[in-house]
Amino acid sequence: MYECCGYQQETPFCAYCGGRLAELPPLEQLLEHCKKTLRLKKGAIKKAQQLLQESPPNTREKYEKRVGHAERNYARWEKMRDALQETLNLALQDSLNAG
Repeated sequence: MYECCGYQQETPFCAYCGGRLAELPPLEQLLEHCKKTLRLKKGAIKKAQQLLQESPPNTREKYEKRVGHAERNYARWEKMRDALQETLNLALQDSLNAG
């Protein structure tokens, strides 16, 4: 049982403010970090694409490189997220099969 916003809460999230009341295990925290970072990286891609569209012809190459870098960075974080999710899924499957 948790307490938040002056009320007893039965779930790991507050029904009033939405705050997390319980700590996640370390690997799940890392997975949440990867997901949050991916959201930020997606925004960076959109920003870079917008700058590319608005750029004058003589600076286009610079912004094309920026878009490419943002996309490669996103792909790297996506691979990490997917690998971590797969690891957690396998661990969960193993624990279900063992019990």
